[in-house]
Amino acid sequence: MTCRMPAVRPFTRGLPLMMTIFIEKLLRKSYTPVYFYAILVLARSQINGFGERYTNSRFCVTCSRRNTVNDSNNPSAIRSRKQITDALLSLMEKYPYEEISVKQIVLETDLVRKTFYRNFDSKDDVLRSHIRTILRDYFDIVNNAKGDVLTTVFAFADKNKKLLKLLDKNDMMYYVLQGMNEFILSVKAEQNPELNPFSKLFAGLDSDYLITLNIGGIWNVISLWVRRGMKDNPEDVKAAIKQYLARIGTI
Repeated sequence: MTCRMPAVRPFTRGLPLMMTIFIEKLLRKSYTPVYFYAILVLARSQINGFGERYTNSRFCVTCSRRNTVNDSNNPSAIRSRKQITDALLSLMEKYPYEEISVKQIVLETDLVRKTFYRNFDSKDDVLRSHIRTILRDYFDIVNNAKGDVLTTVFAFADKNKKLLKLLDKNDMMYYVLQGMNEFILSVKAEQNPELNPFSKLFAGLDSDYLITLNIGGIWNVISLWVRRGMKDNPEDVKAAIKQYLARIGTI
């Protein structure tokens, strides 16, 4: 007994036209309705899956526009981003970073997957966004510091020791170094030279190289301090650095 073919169009609505035509031609033969529906469901899921993967691509223009919108001061977006960030940091305390998935992050919140991708492109984007936020505070503190820079840097590292220890545990301290290089070079042109404690030292020189030298040197000191468990007395570390720099001046 030949099975009557069900109406095709209602079930292929939403699929690309060429896919719809292909399915119609393929199925107008001898397939049962159950098999017909199964193929449609599979086709729709594959198309939707492709759409999600494309939309969530790091280089997707739509994603960039979406994240720009959510970088605003929208209270809902701010709450969502904080929940997601807190969830990632909480998971990093329990699992290696590379094993954490977006699904795990979402399950740690009361949000849905769509909200995650409305605010971030990936878990890396979450982490880097959080690092950028604390680096803004870092540079504000350094630029307005009344004491020496090393004292300010150690105080800042101690304030954010939870994050730094998580990064060190996952061999990811370079994330902060990359963030520093990108951030300070991007704002240099907008910065008032009088607020930069190093401006007088940079006068007449290629400041990009000198800024990179300062950032790399200071941050490597902090990285070693964190790797040693932050147990070394910062005053002893600063004293050793100052003595070393003084010796360089006599060469």
